[in-house]
Amino acid sequence: MRINDLHPTRPSLGNLKRSNLTMTNNHIHPRALPLWARLQRLSLCLAATALVFRAPCAVADIPTPPLPNALIPEQPSWARNHPRIIFDPAGLARVQKRIHDDPEIADLWNRLKVQCDSFVDPQSPSYIDASKAFDDYLAIARKRPPPHPYVWSKEGKDAEIGADLDQVAGKWLNPLNMLDFAYAVSGDERYGKKAVELTVAIAQKLPPDAAGKGLALSFPTRSMALALDWCYPLFTSDQRQIVRKSLIDYTNNLYYQSFFSVSEQSTLGRIWNHNGGESSSWGLAAIVLDGETHAPTRQWLFQATRDAEDYLRYAIDAQGGEMEGPSYFGYGSGFMPYFVEAMSARLGEDLYATTNYNRMVDWLPMEMLPGGKRVNNLEDSDYGMSTPEVALYALDRDPDRPLARYLWEQLFQGEVGPQFLSAAILWAPENVPVDEVAARVAKLPDWGWAGGRSLVVSRSGWGPDDAYMSLHAQHYTFLRHDQADKGQFTFYAYGDDLAIDSGYGNDASTLKSTSGYAHNQVMVDGHPELQGGFHAQTDGWIANSLHEPLVDLTCADVADSYRFFYKADISYEEEYQQDFERADRHALFIRKPFPYAVVFDDVKKDDNAHDYTWLLHAKYGKTFERVGHSIQVVPSQVTPQIAVTRPFTDKVAWSDAGPAQNAKWHATLQVPTAGKYQVWGLTGTANPEGQKSNSFFLRINGGKMGFSLGSSQPDRFFWGTFDKLPLMWTALNDNKGAVHVPALDFPAGPVELELFARQSGADCAALALVPDGAPAPLEGTPLPAGTLVVRASEGDLSGAMQREEVGTSAQSAWLQVAFLTPEQWDEKTDVFQTTREGVHPRLLVTMHGTDGQFLTLLLPHRLKDNKPDGAMDVQSLTAQKGHAGLLPITSDTSDLVACWDGSSGIAVQDIATDAELLWLRRDASGKIVGAAASNVSQLTVGGRQIFMSKGGKTCFVLDGNQARVPEEADVKFDLPDKTVEVEKIKRPTDWFSSRPASENE
Repeated sequence: MRINDLHPTRPSLGNLKRSNLTMTNNHIHPRALPLWARLQRLSLCLAATALVFRAPCAVADIPTPPLPNALIPEQPSWARNHPRIIFDPAGLARVQKRIHDDPEIADLWNRLKVQCDSFVDPQSPSYIDASKAFDDYLAIARKRPPPHPYVWSKEGKDAEIGADLDQVAGKWLNPLNMLDFAYAVSGDERYGKKAVELTVAIAQKLPPDAAGKGLALSFPTRSMALALDWCYPLFTSDQRQIVRKSLIDYTNNLYYQSFFSVSEQSTLGRIWNHNGGESSSWGLAAIVLDGETHAPTRQWLFQATRDAEDYLRYAIDAQGGEMEGPSYFGYGSGFMPYFVEAMSARLGEDLYATTNYNRMVDWLPMEMLPGGKRVNNLEDSDYGMSTPEVALYALDRDPDRPLARYLWEQLFQGEVGPQFLSAAILWAPENVPVDEVAARVAKLPDWGWAGGRSLVVSRSGWGPDDAYMSLHAQHYTFLRHDQADKGQFTFYAYGDDLAIDSGYGNDASTLKSTSGYAHNQVMVDGHPELQGGFHAQTDGWIANSLHEPLVDLTCADVADSYRFFYKADISYEEEYQQDFERADRHALFIRKPFPYAVVFDDVKKDDNAHDYTWLLHAKYGKTFERVGHSIQVVPSQVTPQIAVTRPFTDKVAWSDAGPAQNAKWHATLQVPTAGKYQVWGLTGTANPEGQKSNSFFLRINGGKMGFSLGSSQPDRFFWGTFDKLPLMWTALNDNKGAVHVPALDFPAGPVELELFARQSGADCAALALVPDGAPAPLEGTPLPAGTLVVRASEGDLSGAMQREEVGTSAQSAWLQVAFLTPEQWDEKTDVFQTTREGVHPRLLVTMHGTDGQFLTLLLPHRLKDNKPDGAMDVQSLTAQKGHAGLLPITSDTSDLVACWDGSSGIAVQDIATDAELLWLRRDASGKIVGAAASNVSQLTVGGRQIFMSKGGKTCFVLDGNQARVPEEADVKFDLPDKTVEVEKIKRPTDWFSSRPASENE
C-alpha cells in the first residue's frame, strides 16, 4: 500500500486508542506496519550495524522521502474539530476562569495583551510587518555553508559566523506563539489575523531545508501547528492548505531524522535535550493534521509519543533529577507540555503520570540555591530556567499545592519573560495561604541524592541565609551536555556565593567553562580532568552518600575522568589516555550549631612524585588572602563606579527599535605603540529584568577595525553583555555574544571610541585595550601590564546617555578555607575567564609528592563578623598515622577531622581507625556526639572498638544514637553510653548511577 492510497476519511485521533495497535516492546509490530515503514526499520538496523562495526559506508543524512500527494480536498466539517490542543470547550473555559478569578493570572494575561497589542499596532515600534517575516533569517541562512547552520571551532558557539539563527527565528516565532494564544483565549481577531499572516509567511518563505534540522526545524513546526489549530477559522481554505503542506514537509523531515540522523534519534542510547522538543513538535503537527491529509499522521504520532516517552523516562531519573540539569531540560523540551496535555486529553495516554516527569517537582527544590530565583549552574547549565514551560506544567499537575506554590514563588514569580506568559497563564499554581506554604517548606528534606543526575545536595535549611553544598559526579551518555567537572562541589552560605561553578560553556574550549580548569578539582602536573571534545565525554561516580540531621557524608570516585574519555560517537569506545591509581573526593556537610563543610581529596597518579594543584573558584568581587594555614575568600576592595547608560524606563521592550543615535558616549584613547589589543568593557546592569539591558553598540575609529565576520551591524559591534550581572569586565563580542571578537590591530595614536545605547539600563563604566595574550582584567586588582583604559567619567555624552554611580555587588559572607594537609604548599591566584559568565578570581594551591592529599575545612562567616578576627581557630594535631585537626565548636564541644596518609589509616589522640576520612564530635567528657567515616572497617576510641564492619570497608554517619550505613553493610556499633539504632540506606538504582557490577568488583 502506498501512502497516497490511505483513505481520506479514516478515523480521527479521537477514536484512535493505543490498545488497538499490535505492539511488541512498545513499538508497532512489524507486520502491522506498511511496507515503507518496514523498509524504514530495515534501513535503521543496517545503519546501526554499520556504526557498530565501523563499516566504511556512511549512514548520515539519508534523504527524506517526499509526500507530494498528501493533500486532500478540505471538508467543511473539519472546522468543528478545532481547536484540538488545550482549547477545546472545557480547556478554554478553564483558562478564562483562571483569568477571571485569579488576579495574578489576570496580570499575566494583561501583560500578554500589551505585548500582542504592540505587535498589531502600526504606530508601535514593536509592530510586526508580516510581509518582511523571515527575510533577515533567510539572508543569514544563505551565507551559511551546508548542511549545518553553525561553523564550529575549539571555542564552540563563541566562534559562530553570523548571528544565531535560533535567535533570529525567535524574533518572528515568539510573537506568533503569543498572538495565536491571545486569539484563542480572547477571540480578538486582530491577534488571530496577525498570527495567520505570520504562519502563512513561514509556509511560503521557509522550506524545511532553509530552517535547518533537528531542534531548529521543530520551532516553526510547533508554531505553525498551534496557529493552524487555534486560529483555524481565520485562515482561508487556500491558506490552510498551504500551511498543511508545509507542516507535512516539516513533520516528515523531523520524523525521518528521528530514525536516520545520529544526533536526532530518540533518547534510547543517549540523553539529548533536543529529543523532547523535536518529538513533541512533530507530535503536535500530527494531532492537528490527523484526518485532514493523506500523510501517515498516526505513525508520526505513535513515534513522537514513544520518543517523548523515552525522553521523559530517561532524561529525568527516578528521583526527579534532570540528567542535563533543569536549565537544559527546559530548553530542549520546549512545548512538550502542550503535547503531553493534548495526548492525555485526546487519547488518554498521560506521559506525565507514566514517566519520571511526575517526579520533577520532588527534586526541583534541591536544585534551587538559597534565596531563590536561581538554580545550581552545574554541568553545562546556567543559573536560570529561561524556558520554564516544562516546570510550570509539572507544578500545575503536582497534587502538592503548597509545594507547587512555593516553587512558583521562589523560581518563577516576577521572572517570566514575554514569550512564556502563555505557559504561566495556563499552569502557574494558584495562590495558597502563606501559613500552609511555610508549613510545607518546613518539611522539605535537607539532603537529596539524585542517582541518574549523580548529584548530592546538602542544606542547612530553606531560608535565604542557609548553607547549601552540592557534589556532582556523573556518568557520560552520548550527546549529553557535559563538562570536565566530575567531583565538582559548590558552596553557598549566609546569602553569598562562596565556591562556585563556572557555568554554561557549550563549547570545545580547553581553557574556558567546559574545561577542567573551570572547576573546583585537583590538577596533576598542571593538567585537569580529561576533555574528550565538544563536551568532556568523561565518567565520574557517586560511590556513596549518607544523611543524618547533624552530618552528611558523600564519596565520589572520579579517577575515570583522568583515565579516559569516550569517542564522540555512539560506539561508547573508550579513548584511554593514562594509568591513574585513584582520585577520590570525600565531602562532609555539618549543620549544627553552625554550617560548615569538609572536603578531602585523595589523588594519586602513580608512584612518582607530581605537582598536585587544588582549585577553588570564587565569585566576581571576591579576593584571596593567606593567613597562616588558611586562605580567606573575602570581598575585594572595589569602589562604586561612574557608568554611562541610557536610563532604564522601558516597561515593554520586545523588539529592537534600532541604534539610539542620540544616546552616545564618546572618548579618545592614545595608543603609544601599534600592536594587537583585546577590547574589554566594564559592563553590567542593575535592571532586574536583565534580558532587556544586556547590549550596546560600539564603533572604534568610525567602524569595526576591519572585523567583518557575519555581523548584523556592518559599521559597529553589536556587543552583548551578561544578564542581571553587576559591573564586571567582559570581552568585546558581536551579534549580541554570538561572535567572539579576537584581538584587533591598533595603530599608534588616538583611538576614537563611540558607545551607543541599544537597550535602556545597560551600564558601561570603562573600556580598555588589553595587550594580546595578557590575562583578563579583574576589578579590584591591578590591570594587566600595558593596558590602556578610559573611564566613563571621561569623554563626552550626547542625547539620552547619562552618567550615574553604580554601587558594588552585594556581599554578605566570606569563606575561611583551612588546610589540615598538605603541610607545605604554594598558592597563587589568577583571573579565570568563563565562556558566558564573565571573569572571576581563582585560587591554585599546589603541593609536591606521590600522593596529592588536600584536607580542607570550608568555614563560612557573615561579613558582620570581624575579619580576620572572626576566623575560627583550627588546631593542627600531631598524628601517629595520617593528618588531623581540631575545630572548637562550643565551650565544651569540639570536632576532630582526620584523614589517612594514602597507605595506612589514622592514629591520633586516643583514636585508631583504618578509615580514609574521619569526623568525630565529642564533648568535654569525651562522650561521642556524632561521627562519620568513609572507607572504614573499624574504629577504636579510648581503647574501645566502637564500630566494626564484618563485610569489608564501608562508610557510616552517626548522630546521637542514630546511624546510617549503606544497604549492603554488615556493621556493629558498641558505644559505652547508648544503644545505636542502625538504618540501612539503599542507593538510588537509576540508569548510569553506578558502575556495572564487573567494574565494582
